[in-house]
Amino acid sequence: MQFSYIQPTSIEEVFKLGSAAPLYAGGTDLIGLMKDDIIKTDKVINIKKLKGLDKICLLYTSPSPRDRTRSRMPSSA
Repeated sequence: MQFSYIQPTSIEEVFKLGSAAPLYAGGTDLIGLMKDDIIKTDKVINIKKLKGLDKICLLYTSPSPRDRTRSRMPSSA
């Protein structure tokens, strides 16, 4: 198994690369799938060390039905 290992220095560089290769963020799933010939690629883009990708932020959630019930105004009797 041989492949080019691309280490971008910015998120912008990752976007310029487009979908040229699978993204690697330090997990072992991608490498295992490559070893098993499930994913065939000649390039891998490592995004593990990019600043700003060191944590996951929740950007949007839909309120659960329970939360929607709490936020309703009481009905007039």
